[in-house]
Parts: sequence; structure tokens; C-alpha cells
Amino acid sequence: MAKPTSFLLQFTLLVCFTAIHGRAEITSSSCDAYVSYFTKSSQFFDLHSISKLFGVKALKIAKASNLESDKTPLFDGQLLFIPVTCNSTTNGNNSFFFSNTTYKINQGDTFYLVSTSFFEHLCDSDIVVKMNPSLNPNNLSVGVEAVFPLFCKCPSKENLEQGIQFFITYVWQLTDVVSGVRSIFNVSKDANLEDVKGVKLTNFVAGEALFIPLSKLPLLSQSPPQRKKIKHLVIVVGGVALGVGFLLVAYVFFIYKKMKLPIWGNSIKMKMKQNGQLLPLPPPPVVSDYLGRPILYDYKVIMDATMSFNEGFKIGKSVYKAIINGQISVIKEAKPDSTEELMILQKVNHINLVKLVGFSSDDKENFYLVYEFAENGSLDKWLYSSSEASSSNLTWSQRLNIALDVANGLQYMHDHTQPSIVHQDIKTSCILLDLRFRAKISNLAKARPAVDSLSTKVDVFAFGVVVLKLLSGKKALKCTVNGEEEEEEEEEEEEEEEEEEEEEEEEEEEEEEEEEEEEEEEEEEEEEEEEEEEEEEEEEEEEEEEEEEEEEEEEEEEEEEEEEEEEEEEEEEEEEEEEEEEEEEEEEEEEEEEEEEEEEEEEEEEEEEEEEEEEEEEEEEEEEEEEEEEEEEEEEEEEEEEVGNLCKEIRDVLDNEEGREDKLRDWMDSKLKDCYPIEGALSLAVMARACTQDEPLSRPSMAEIVFNLCVLAESSPEKVEKSWVSLLEADEIGHSHSPIRAR
Repeated sequence: MAKPTSFLLQFTLLVCFTAIHGRAEITSSSCDAYVSYFTKSSQFFDLHSISKLFGVKALKIAKASNLESDKTPLFDGQLLFIPVTCNSTTNGNNSFFFSNTTYKINQGDTFYLVSTSFFEHLCDSDIVVKMNPSLNPNNLSVGVEAVFPLFCKCPSKENLEQGIQFFITYVWQLTDVVSGVRSIFNVSKDANLEDVKGVKLTNFVAGEALFIPLSKLPLLSQSPPQRKKIKHLVIVVGGVALGVGFLLVAYVFFIYKKMKLPIWGNSIKMKMKQNGQLLPLPPPPVVSDYLGRPILYDYKVIMDATMSFNEGFKIGKSVYKAIINGQISVIKEAKPDSTEELMILQKVNHINLVKLVGFSSDDKENFYLVYEFAENGSLDKWLYSSSEASSSNLTWSQRLNIALDVANGLQYMHDHTQPSIVHQDIKTSCILLDLRFRAKISNLAKARPAVDSLSTKVDVFAFGVVVLKLLSGKKALKCTVNGEEEEEEEEEEEEEEEEEEEEEEEEEEEEEEEEEEEEEEEEEEEEEEEEEEEEEEEEEEEEEEEEEEEEEEEEEEEEEEEEEEEEEEEEEEEEEEEEEEEEEEEEEEEEEEEEEEEEEEEEEEEEEEEEEEEEEEEEEEEEEEEEEEEEEEEEEEEEEEEVGNLCKEIRDVLDNEEGREDKLRDWMDSKLKDCYPIEGALSLAVMARACTQDEPLSRPSMAEIVFNLCVLAESSPEKVEKSWVSLLEADEIGHSHSPIRAR
């Protein structure tokens, strides 16, 4: 959800101003309003649990949502209207609208999780932090009550004059279209849809709250399942379906074994060649869904899901967010040499590895991989966020959980695959976090089978660096002689980067201006050519008119002089008319030929322009690829330098036992605000140092690391969530194992 920065700033200033100047002229009022809410199968799936969440009677929700009673069963994704009391606070020209709801904190809750998951973006986690100054957002105690202000709005006098009686708060869904939403709420095309800052919306973003003006509450079309009427059919139909289904699966499995499709074999070839022509592979077997195999999607499915790779669906470089078969997925354009990655992804299946859902290819042999979606993005965005908001920080328990999840995923790759797999690119940007901050390893582009026992030590070293970054919250520390941070150098680098970006923007603007000038010149030339053609046509018409006038005069003279020879003159006139017609036809044919020639010339020019554009695009792509390679090389060099500095610093902290706890506190991430056990942090730092030893044989195995992390998690005063055991969702199938029994 886009953070309403200016709105949050105004709200914060109002709170601070009110606290300091108690005599400020502040007026408040209230009104009736509604918020929309979608039911979920995993939580808040009945009216009474939803009633408890919002503090509103179940009967009121049922009446507003056009349900028969408060006991009416709900279905997954059902839209409900929740009646709330909206409080308006006005200070001068600024008005703020909220409906305050009290929520009791449970184990594992955070302001961000409750705001985005439970209240479905109906409130902003940063505003929740401001509304609860007495609570520590990084260490919420179980059982305490917190105030969650829901977005709402009261109609103004101008709204009431226009017939608007109230506003309903609606959170834009990923699958929504403007016409569909307007149809649900019976809103005309002229009605303005505004965001929480009062700005009229033209572009809609999933997860963004908006206000919909209404003159009356629409009647929702609710279709509860009629189980009583079909209950007597279930037994009969179920028995028949079970038998037919068993035979169908057996038949499909037999056909599958017989066909031996190359897509599931050891070598993966997305295309077959026959007589020099590329042919698509046959579709995968129906039973592939039940075997957990990746699905071969038709390319049209990928195009429809991304609206032909529309920029609005883009969430990263060559990465798009889309919905396929009702599930939110990530579509990534793969590199041509991704065959090895695809082979490895088909072999692994673990809860801490990002799942490959399927793949596709187009006629040009471009490959597209479809992955599961991680709601909270990559770890580096959380560790290196410039925001000082408490809701964007990771707690100690979350960091320890993430380390354990990553270790579990790597141990699975090292010890539970045949042959062992080495990731070779473990870093914070490759670690994704789901809705409950479960870590999942992604980007297996560089993964390869282990050559020997030393190969896996590369991942152990990289894991140690990730742990150091989890502890410090920084990419790396540029050290001076005294071990201090060179903040000035970093600021200079940032300034240089900003200057380079400005220069690039200026160059782009100049190129755009040049292109516009060229287009204007071309338009002027075309206009001049059209004017010349029009003048020539006018001259020809004038000449024809003069000729016709002369001929008419001659005819009149001949008629007067030769009245006796009328018959002959008539014949001559007829002949002349025929000649004129022939001349006109010839002229028309000439004009048509000229037009055809002009069209052919224009087509040739267009073809030349298209060829030039294609050449330019190819050159740009080549330049971009070269720039990407250079950037990757520079990033790798910087990463190596940063890793060296980071490892040196932790060694400096741990080498001297005297005062090392104080040194560690100074070195730890300031966002943690001392909300962590120093013994646990010290143990984790010692483990990270062991993982980053220069001698590979001195580094521990991933099994030993998992065991030590489990012991650390159990002994920590702040109990960690069982990230890979107790939180397994019912619909998620993963390869799990006990870290206590691992070698």
C-alpha cells in the first residue's frame, strides 16, 4: 500500500500541536460511515469473529451486507459492509477522519501484520504507531489493547447538497477494474473516487484505500451455499465421481508413462525441431497438478495475466506480479541459459525455498518462470530501509526466525538432495519474506550440483555474511584506521550518484526534445507537400475550365454559322464529348497512378523507419546488457570489499573479551533499540564469525548451524515462532525434517 506521507505528516503535526497547545481551536464531529471487508478462509470467517474484530454487532453487519441473519454461513472472498462511527477532527483548514477500533495483541502480532492482514489495509501501520505512544512497536506484550484508526470520511455541506449521504471505505483489490467497482456500488462515471488524502484517483493501486460516495447503501448480491437441497445428492454423486476419478487418474498415468514427455525428464528442452521449424511441446498431463510438478502454461495465459507485460504489473527488473488461476504469482523473464536453474527447481521442494509454480515460452524462445508470491518482498528492503518508522523494523525474534529459515533451506539443498546442490549466490536480496515474515530462498540461477565436500562451504560463508547483516542492519561498514565509519565518503558517493542521475535525466530530456523537433520538421514537410499538390490540382482545374469555355464558344459560333448542317455538328459534338470523357478517364487514371506511387513511397519510408527503429532497439538492448554486466561486476567488487570490512569488524569486536558486550551493543542495528538478549546476540555473532573463517574446512556444516540456531531459539527469553514447523499452512506441501536429528 502506498504510504500517505503528507497525510501522515499533517496528522502527526496535529497530534503534537494539540499536546503542546491545549487551547488550540479544534472542533470535532461524527457521522455514520461504512468500511468494506472481504472474508478469508484462514481467519475471521464468520460474522461473530468479524464482529469481535471491528467491535460492531453481528446483526448490524448482516443487515448492512444483505444477509438473512448473523448465523448465515459465509464463503471465501465474500464482500461485507461494516457500519462504523466516523469521527471528524478539524484544526483550521485541515480535517482528519478516523474510526478508532480497539484490538487485543496476540502472540506474534505486529502493527504492520494486523494493519495489512487482519484489517486488510483499512488502516496505516505508521499512524497506528502514533496513536499508541505508550506501546513499544518492536516488543508488543501479549494481552495489551491497541487502538487501530480505520480510514473513513464524513460528507461535507457541498457533498450533502449533491445528494451524497455517506462514504464507504474500499481497499482496491489486485483483480479489480474501475467499471466493475462502480457497478457494485451503483456509482456513476462522473462520481469522484478519492484516496485518503482527498486526491481524485485516476490510477488505482492494489492495497490502496479509497472513499466511494453513496446516496444509499447498495444491496449486495449474496448467494449462500444451499447445502440442504443438495445434501442427499452428495452421497450418490460422490461415490460415482470417486470411481470415475480413480479410473481417470489411472488412465492418465498410463498415457503419461507411455508418452515419456521430455518436459519431466532429466534434460529439459522447451522446444523441439522438425524439418528446421520450431514446434511447441505437447501439453503436460492433467495429473501433474497432483504430483507437485511445475505447470507448462500457454503463453497466452502469461500475456493475459500481465496485460501484455503492462508496466502497471511490473515490480522489478523483468519481474511482474499477476494472478493466474486465482492465485497471486510472480512472473520472471528468464535468461537464455536458465536450463540448469529450471532442472534444479523441478527437483527441490521445501517450505524455505521459493516454489516454482510453472513456466512458459513464446515463439521467439523467450522463457518465463512463474513463482509463488512473497508479500513482504526481499530482506534487504527491510534491513536497509531509509524509513525511521517503527513498523518497517524487524524485531529480534523475526531476525532469528529468518536466520533459522535460511539455514533450514540451505541444509535441505546440501544434505537432502541427490546430488547436493550449492546455491552460490546467498545474499539479502535473494531472501524473500511472506506475509508472516517466513524466509524463502530465491534466485537459483547460479545454483549447481556440489563437486566435493568443500563446495557447500561457499554457502556457509555467504550465510555467515547474511547473519552479520541481520545483526548490524547494514550492508557493510567502511572502516578507517580506527575502525570508525566513513560517513562522509558514503555521503559523497550518494551525491555523485544523484548528480549522475540528474545528468542522465537531462540527456534523456535533450533526446526527447530532439525527437520532437524532428517530428515537427517531418510534419512541416508533409504539410508543404500537401499544399503543393493542392495548388497543382487547382491549376489543372482552372485549365480545364478555360478549355471548356473555349469549346463552348466555338460550338455556339458553329451552330449560328452552320444551322443547315445540324446533324453533322451533332455528330461532331458527340465525338467531342466522347473524347472529353476519354481525356477525363485518362486524367483520373494518371491521378490514381500518382496516388499509388505516393502510397508506395510512404510505405517504403515507413518500412525504412521501422528497420531503423529495430536496429536502434537492438543497439540499445546491447548497450543495456553491457551496462548490466558492468554494474554486476562493480556490485560484485563492492560486495567483496564490504564483506571483508564486515568480517574484519566482527572479529575486532569479538577478539578482546574485555568489554566486548559493550562493543557488540554499539555495533548492533540501532533499530533494535536494545530490545534483544545480549547473550543471544553474542552467540549469533560468534556463529557468524565461525561461518566466515578464511579456511573453508574450519567452517561448520549447515546441519550444525541449524542445530545451534534451534538451541539458541529455545533458550532465548523471547520465544521465537516455530517458523518451519508450527506455522505450516494447510495448503502448503513442503519437505520438512527435524533439525535435532540432523548431522
